[in-house]
Amino acid sequence: MSIEYDSRPAWRNYWFPILVGLLSLPVFGIGALILLWVIVQRYGNRYYVEKSKIESRAGIISKELRSIRLENLRDVHLKQSVMQRLFSVGDLAFSSSGQSTQEVIFSGICAPQALKDMIEDYLHQRAQAALR
Repeated sequence: MSIEYDSRPAWRNYWFPILVGLLSLPVFGIGALILLWVIVQRYGNRYYVEKSKIESRAGIISKELRSIRLENLRDVHLKQSVMQRLFSVGDLAFSSSGQSTQEVIFSGICAPQALKDMIEDYLHQRAQAALR
């Protein structure tokens, strides 16, 4: 079994700043700056799950790359606010066996429970195959 995932934060995760930006467009360009911030935030983050690792890339000009090898994955934590639940988005945080903190975070992704279940099923199947 192989696992592949490639995504960015969902547009609907930014519903409030988009609304504020659109409503304040006539006010000295403040709305345009807010909307520009939303675009930079969304396109500046990318999330991957590949055969051997989970990876988060952040930044447009400067870059930050965080990854965990799937074999070292210890915990997958799902967090959803009330509004995120209404919009079916959420945050997934991953930690490895070597760390007590969450090392990789996928913020504002669509269907976070489905991705969490997919990763946990993959890890379970891989563990079962290793026992054979």
